[in-house]
Amino acid sequence: MKLSESQVEQDLDWMGKALPLMGPWENFPQFSEPQWASMREGGLRGLEKWRSLSEAERGALFSYDGWRVGPYFESIVELWLHLLEGWEVLASNLTVFKERQTLGAFDLVVRGPDGGIEHWELAIKFYLGVSNIGDWNDWVGPNQRDRLQKKMNRMMHHQLPLSSRPEGMEALRLAGIPPIQQKRALVLGAFFTEWKSGEGAPEGALQKAQGQWVEQGRLSHMLAEHEGSRWCKRVKPNWLGDLRGEQGLCGDEVLLGSESAQRPEMWSQLEAGQGTGTWIETRRWFFVPDGWKEKGRFQAGKN
Repeated sequence: MKLSESQVEQDLDWMGKALPLMGPWENFPQFSEPQWASMREGGLRGLEKWRSLSEAERGALFSYDGWRVGPYFESIVELWLHLLEGWEVLASNLTVFKERQTLGAFDLVVRGPDGGIEHWELAIKFYLGVSNIGDWNDWVGPNQRDRLQKKMNRMMHHQLPLSSRPEGMEALRLAGIPPIQQKRALVLGAFFTEWKSGEGAPEGALQKAQGQWVEQGRLSHMLAEHEGSRWCKRVKPNWLGDLRGEQGLCGDEVLLGSESAQRPEMWSQLEAGQGTGTWIETRRWFFVPDGWKEKGRFQAGKN
């Protein structure tokens, strides 16, 4: 889908406020809290820079015409870095080969303000808790093909070590990039707990669940509980920043539009802003088909 400039601005603003989901640990390196706070502050200055650019200048810096959330997020991070003072993107999606077979790719290779060369691995993830909230294995992606346990293992044991492997170092050399001095994992997104189950988060999380999920069979009861709210469906890749200026649908309209939904849908809950005449996003939801929870528990039980 073609992205509006307002959406790109909305998501740059979100980047300047977002917090990592997990970590840091020895084999899952991230920015320290002061470093990330400085990055976020610089990102807000970068947003002002973005607003001052002409349409042609914006088009030269950023262009994305697709629907997948992951690649869109990676494009937003790259744009964010372009707008940050002192940072330089040296390579994105740099493929690593071994005897003509693909081992993987560096999401980003960047030069920091101190001149250091950094390897960044990126992920935007939305995980729904299905059972034992503390266990990584019980946080499942909405399509149930992904789990927090699986993603963390891959990042820690395959993606981040790639720049230390001989094949990774050779890929950097061929691209004219000096050896890596620092690795970073940047995993953003949100956790969702089941409606009426309370708050929670997996062990090692840096934030509690910010959203909730509900199966279709309970949707009418949930909507009745929030009778004064309005609702807006999030269409991929517009899954990042909070919505602005949307009027949304009332609960009955949501039910009519969701009756035949066969797959999980992300929705924003909107509340009337006091004295502003506008609707403000207050919570994010996933509406999932009946039976989703049992299937999710089954997937979580797989090794």
